[in-house]
Amino acid sequence: MKVKDLIALLKEYDENADVLLQKDDEGNGYRSLNGAEEDSYYSGGSEDVFLSSYNSVDEMAQDFFDGEDIYEFIGQLQDVVVLY
Repeated sequence: MKVKDLIALLKEYDENADVLLQKDDEGNGYRSLNGAEEDSYYSGGSEDVFLSSYNSVDEMAQDFFDGEDIYEFIGQLQDVVVLY
């Protein structure tokens, strides 16, 4: 889902209502939404790796990129908003 799609969806609801997140796909409980932050991730191999887990893009690139042009690696990163 894109940010613009989430905004459009939430506009259909009372702006003073609390927002909760399901704890799992089956709806076995809920938790409060406490905030959001911007991040980027690289989909490399069997799992997605988030830039926030590293001190820099250069450090992340050392683990996942064999090429010489760091900008090629940066172009492969996907921007996301993480809700927590």
